[in-house]
Amino acid sequence: MNILFDNFDSSIFGKNVYRVSIDPLIDSIHELKNEIQKFNNVIFYCFIPVDSRYIDIVENLDFHLVSIRNTYVHRGIDFLHEVKIVDAHPSCIVKEFTKETSISQDSIQSFANLIRQVNRYYKDEKIPKDKSQAIYVRWIENSLWNGLASKSFFIFFEDNPIGICTTRLSDDRTDARIDLFGILPQFRGRGFGKLLLFEAMKYLYANNPKRVWVATAGENIQANRFFQRNHFLLSNVELVYHKHV
Repeated sequence: MNILFDNFDSSIFGKNVYRVSIDPLIDSIHELKNEIQKFNNVIFYCFIPVDSRYIDIVENLDFHLVSIRNTYVHRGIDFLHEVKIVDAHPSCIVKEFTKETSISQDSIQSFANLIRQVNRYYKDEKIPKDKSQAIYVRWIENSLWNGLASKSFFIFFEDNPIGICTTRLSDDRTDARIDLFGILPQFRGRGFGKLLLFEAMKYLYANNPKRVWVATAGENIQANRFFQRNHFLLSNVELVYHKHV
């Protein structure tokens, strides 16, 4: 069992946030309960298997279920054979983000609002909506300007950004992930998401990772269907619990 300080989320909320990791072999809640009682005015969160043993532990500690996290791993299908840039969207272009890329604060707010609505902090009724918005604004800003992402991509339609995708590579470049991903609702169902994903996957696979993965909320049906259609296979399902003390 570990209680790990989450510096990123703590800096947003103005109160300490901790991730709780439960040892698979734990057979009593007393150790964890005694540790948690040492804290005050904090938020705890944990990701646990869909297993009654883990559920009993966290619910006996008054954690509440807020979401489901699905993790997908890409099958390794070559996207070059899957995606065709068609002439139907001559005004559409995907650009790698650089310091010269112009992205307004309004666009960042729009993408943050889009992404947060299917994530755990937004679904936690004890967390103000402006705080959940701030989490994703900071996440996007850190990805673009502070090195959180390895590379970020935007898709533009008629010179307006309509989608974002950020990526991360592990230090040894063996592990790669799609981090933030979103297409504005009015542009969905037209192939834009696939084009954006294609460019991100080209970059990730150029680094020869052992796996490429993505995590999304189980309740986000549209995102789950999108990644499944693009050769991602479900590899893990976890329950997401929060506790406020």
